Amino acid sequence: MTETVKVASTEVTQRRLEEIFAALREHHWLGIPQGYQPQLRRFRATDGPVASYEQTVYDLMADNALPDWFKEAFVWAKPDISVKTLF
Repeated sequence: MTETVKVASTEVTQRRLEEIFAALREHHWLGIPQGYQPQLRRFRATDGPVASYEQTVYDLMADNALPDWFKEAFVWAKPDISVKTLF
């Protein structure tokens, strides 16, 4: 079973977290270094004065404080449309 972390009604796996970080880097958000490898084990609410990139992203998602492009790609539910559902 793949490990997941739920935040803001969104299930995040390690693969999805890597996609999130790639998109954030592409949009020059948070100054994430190019070679940074996000870890799902660090993807949780901030618990002290210093936060990891993963904790910062978690907090922003939990607070619904990311731009619409991010929400469209990673937060808002997308309908599952298939040929079977159309007929």
